[in-house]
Amino acid sequence: MPQYACIRDLPSLAGRTITVRGWVMTTRSSGKIGFVVLRDGSGYLQAVLLKNEIPAAEWDRFKALTQETAVAVTGSARAEARAPGGVELAVEAIEILGAKENNLQTIDVRIPIGLMFSIVGLLLTVYGAVTLGEPGSQPTGLPIDLIWGLVLLVFGVGMLVLVRRGRAPAFPGESGASEPPQH
Repeated sequence: MPQYACIRDLPSLAGRTITVRGWVMTTRSSGKIGFVVLRDGSGYLQAVLLKNEIPAAEWDRFKALTQETAVAVTGSARAEARAPGGVELAVEAIEILGAKENNLQTIDVRIPIGLMFSIVGLLLTVYGAVTLGEPGSQPTGLPIDLIWGLVLLVFGVGMLVLVRRGRAPAFPGESGASEPPQH
């Protein structure tokens, strides 16, 4: 079983093979050398991978890391003045404990905009209908609030119907109509 260490304890463990568990903050690579900056509750650590000194599977795991992925990194701790905390880890193995899931779903902004137009149109229509026939209303007999409310309501509902059917106009840069959501 590997010896787990907190990042703050690494200066006293220089020269020993240890495992650090934490979250990926950043990764960068110049092709033959890769860097992972990890954090745990005690500090930050730079882990270094040399592509020609580790198995290809470890390099592939390194390339798959994303920000906030939980990992256990095993390697030899060594003093390095340029590294955060003055210590870095020469990586021998990376274990992905939990990949960060991207739970953010892409929101089609046409739906909230259609809802907004529908709600504002409904409110203006109701307000125009309530004030219909009051002194000071338009000489044509229909208040401008009622007219604009109906226009916005029809536009908003029409937009929602088109989005629901997958025929809404494309966003700038897209070609053709939007694709219906895949379930």
